[in-house]
Amino acid sequence: MAFEFLRPFKVAKERVGRNWDGGYVLESDSLSSVEVTYSYGVGWELSFEKALYSRTHKTIRLFDPTLFDMGNIPTQSKRGLYWLGRYVAKVVYFKSILLSLPLRGYGLKFYNEGLSKSKNGKYNSFTNHLAEFGDEGKKVLLKIDIEGGEYEMFEDEKFLKSLDNVVQIAMELHDLESELGRVEKIVQRLSDRFSVVHFHANNYGYLFESRGKKVPSVIELTFLNNAYLKQRVADTAPLPVSNLDYPNDPQKPDIELSHLFS
Repeated sequence: MAFEFLRPFKVAKERVGRNWDGGYVLESDSLSSVEVTYSYGVGWELSFEKALYSRTHKTIRLFDPTLFDMGNIPTQSKRGLYWLGRYVAKVVYFKSILLSLPLRGYGLKFYNEGLSKSKNGKYNSFTNHLAEFGDEGKKVLLKIDIEGGEYEMFEDEKFLKSLDNVVQIAMELHDLESELGRVEKIVQRLSDRFSVVHFHANNYGYLFESRGKKVPSVIELTFLNNAYLKQRVADTAPLPVSNLDYPNDPQKPDIELSHLFS
């Protein structure tokens, strides 16, 4: 079948984070092995990271170079004083949230940096970050939501080689109308070490026609390191999964995916 590469394997799962955009579904049993989480692409929302810390009580490193970028000021100014004021207020509020996290018992640490194949300004590689923070050899949970930048990362051999100690990868993939072939190749390249265990559509995207099916333009995938996959049994339950999946945009219905495998 044309989309069989996206069919998840059956595992115990749980939702981490809020029941709309920002929450992710993870494999449950391997979470006890996680020693540190790297979350690339935080945005302005921390429900996933806070809930994950409450679940694991292990350090979570937050990366996002876009939130406090000074280039946002002229961009918002062009939109008008209202939008500029709104952005400044958001920055002040979010910085206060970040400062309050240790006082509230959360082991979340924010870095004004992003993910790339190598050191480049405010961006750095996963390998360099592991070395910089003394996390080499630790079991890592990796979350990636970097608005299209994920493709060059998962096509980079050095990055792929750095994933040996990664327990799970929760990621969002964008622009599938033009990048579906790259998604399939990424899943195939990871398959010797990782298996898809969850698949959900982000309904902020749209549907397009491909291979005779209606396909979502933005999807969320969770990969589990094969060392933690107890059995390779395909999950044939309906997608989205009741009581685990929720619409990213709660004002619209979730996107049905089971038809992709029929």
